Amino acid sequence: VWLKSCRRLGPRCRPRPALRRKATRVGGGGTMARRAKALMREAFEKWDDDGNGTISRDELAGVLKQLGDFKAKDVERIMVEVDRNGDGQIQYMEFVDWLMRPVVTAGAAALLSTAALLCRAESSTLGDPTAPEGGGEKRWTFGAGPLRLEKALPLPKEHTIAAWVLMEAMTEDWSQVCGDTRDGWGLSYGVSSGGHLGVQDPRLGNDPTARKVPRKTVDEPLDAEPGSWALLVFRGMCESAGPSTHGCTECLVANDARCLRLLGTVPCVGAGLVVGEFGSRSPGVAAVASFAVWPRLVSDEELRELFLWDAVRFSRLGEDEAAWLRLNRRRAPSRSDEESEVLAARLHAAASGKSSTGVLDVSNLKLVDDDLPRVLAAAEMAYTDVSALILSGNYLTEEGVKAHLVPFVRSLIGNFRIDLRENADINCDAGAPLVEAVAGLPASWGVSVDARGTGLTGEAMAKLLNQTPEAQMAVMVAAREQKRAQEQCELYVSKQAEIEARWAAEVDSGPGDGEVPDGPPFDKFPDGDVEKLKSVRKYLAKAGSDLYDIGERSAWDGLPNNCASGQLIAHFTYLCKEVELRDISDFTLRQWRGGEEAEGGAVMLHEAVAKSAVKIVSAVGISFGSRALALKLQNLSEEPVDLLVPAGTVFQHSSWVHLQNLIVGRGVHLALGPGQTQEWKLGGMCMNLSCGCCSGEKLKLTSFLLQDLHLLESQLKVWEHFEAIFARFREQAGFPDGAKKKKGKGGAKKKGGKKK
Repeated sequence: VWLKSCRRLGPRCRPRPALRRKATRVGGGGTMARRAKALMREAFEKWDDDGNGTISRDELAGVLKQLGDFKAKDVERIMVEVDRNGDGQIQYMEFVDWLMRPVVTAGAAALLSTAALLCRAESSTLGDPTAPEGGGEKRWTFGAGPLRLEKALPLPKEHTIAAWVLMEAMTEDWSQVCGDTRDGWGLSYGVSSGGHLGVQDPRLGNDPTARKVPRKTVDEPLDAEPGSWALLVFRGMCESAGPSTHGCTECLVANDARCLRLLGTVPCVGAGLVVGEFGSRSPGVAAVASFAVWPRLVSDEELRELFLWDAVRFSRLGEDEAAWLRLNRRRAPSRSDEESEVLAARLHAAASGKSSTGVLDVSNLKLVDDDLPRVLAAAEMAYTDVSALILSGNYLTEEGVKAHLVPFVRSLIGNFRIDLRENADINCDAGAPLVEAVAGLPASWGVSVDARGTGLTGEAMAKLLNQTPEAQMAVMVAAREQKRAQEQCELYVSKQAEIEARWAAEVDSGPGDGEVPDGPPFDKFPDGDVEKLKSVRKYLAKAGSDLYDIGERSAWDGLPNNCASGQLIAHFTYLCKEVELRDISDFTLRQWRGGEEAEGGAVMLHEAVAKSAVKIVSAVGISFGSRALALKLQNLSEEPVDLLVPAGTVFQHSSWVHLQNLIVGRGVHLALGPGQTQEWKLGGMCMNLSCGCCSGEKLKLTSFLLQDLHLLESQLKVWEHFEAIFARFREQAGFPDGAKKKKGKGGAKKKGGKKK
């Protein structure tokens, strides 16, 4: 928070933390970075009342007046800080610079005030300590002796010592960070040869002839690479009435990778002894750049803020990195080449339908928020082959959860499990949107998210686990439904020759000869009459095209390449054995209209095609289920595009081949670079059970989408839904399906037709 040291001004007048959080760790041009810029632009425009592109002193005063009781000197103070060029106006870039400027918080300011310290000294930078040219001020190095205080400093009962030190390889048993000025015999805080922080105190032993000072160290090693800088902290607490060794000392370290962490506690304290020098006479601690001693226990929060502020000043951390750690988040270490290969192989296996376990496991692969889009894209492409996503043990945050995972959960269809365990950087802000997304799905699907080991509240974790009787029942029902659907799919595949023979006489490869009638050629569907049926097909195809492709109900302003809709409605009407074209609503379809927005900043495929930003090079029906549709797209723009092919998108055949029309079973995000052409294989469901399976035929994108996406839970539900519609309309047209006659209730009949 800006200027915490001035409490009245801080949290009320500077909306910086939220904006910094949006902008951190995303790199140039990322989606989150663009959102952060949009937020800053929105804030600037709100403050700029007259819309002239600058914020005046009066406009600033008006905003602050709304926020609280601010005085003229407060306005002037902020104006001076923001208006860098001194023209009395705040330009947009000055506003952005103000929002993104490093922060000196109350913790750092108070810790470094003279009144709070027993002693302090520092150099301006952390350059090469042995070379002043280009490396800043020359400082103490091994061979020149430690930095000695003019007057030895007695340590009170409670004290905190912090020092920025440059580590080097240990060649001796002990390397001092700070201690007494006596030659090797006195109090010493330092590092052992094994890299363990600890305390040497002559009061710990009773043998006056001992050749070494008694020592106690922590168990966890420092783990600092030679040549690296670290902030070492010793926090001592004396438990006796007067200063003595009775108590404990906490040993902490802060570096650019893991911020502040506690290494352990030793059961002694240097209270009552003196510190007279900083640095070592033996290799290990190569240089000291800054040190300070406080007569109190400095909190972890204060030490963390001091480290981050110093690290930015000393150029050990970038501002974005410090902002990331300031949010109490870990910095993700770089993935090794082997880990990158494992990640790529697992994503490829899932996306290509080669997952044999039904689980996409990317746990413990050092994933960050920017990795989520491609991980989730692989899960989407896997269709129903993947029903569990393991993301545990990574470095995801609540920003990635809200930006990517929540939309993914909302788009789920059917049973799915997500494992987010041990992503410690996800804070409680992710709880509400995640719970809302899961609660918005049917309870019968049993979708669950395991968020144990994150910063979510216990209540949110319990809701996301979804271990209710309904959810447990849903898992069992889903398993039975999957088995039933699998049996029906196998039966459908086995009947392909029979289905092909059924439609052989009614296949038209093109419009054929003869005129197409303007209206229905017959009053009733001429079932069984091959020649008359051909006239019906001609009329329905033309009527569908005239209405939905080029007519008043066309969704396109000029039919794009490989797009058409009329043949689908013509085919469905024909399956209903009717001669008058039916409406799309009769088949529970809706029509896409321009301007529909996709969640997460993506662009719907229909929108991109309609605006000629993307071209459908080809769409080929391969089969049904996983990898059923080969879709090849070309980006016609000079900008990258993130496309969404929504669940329920329908692809049709362009002629009377009497093969299945395909419906996209799961929403899929596709990324295309500028001018790039790429092919994907998407999962799809067959819409009509009575027609044959695709086997390489060309398809076209329709402007239709399925209204009830719950049907996409299984292929069997889709078949049963559409076949029921076709059967109902056939019955209305006078062609009921050949169902067996129902027996009367009550069993067998007596003679004369009466029941027994």
